[in-house]
Amino acid sequence: MWWIIWTALVLGALALLAWLGWRVWMKAKALAAAAREASELAARIDEAALAEGIGGIDHRPGPLGEPETLEVAVATRERIAEEREFARRRRLDRAVTRWRDAKIIS
Repeated sequence: MWWIIWTALVLGALALLAWLGWRVWMKAKALAAAAREASELAARIDEAALAEGIGGIDHRPGPLGEPETLEVAVATRERIAEEREFARRRRLDRAVTRWRDAKIIS
């Protein structure tokens, strides 16, 4: 009696595995087709941009791409980098002081 139950369970598991594998295969094929279409579209856009004489587009942050927003963004990035470096050095100095007080280093 138990061999019938186990056989049914194994066959059910194999059927489920086959069904899941088939679904994954179909989704992968659809994804590959969509990627191929996107690649062809990107190639057509690049060809059209070159035909129009549009070279590399200069990316600038901001809603309208103003050069001023780029300057502000660069200044902000530099300020944040300096603040992080200062904080890192402060932590390192505190750690070295603790280690010297504990006579871990000389």
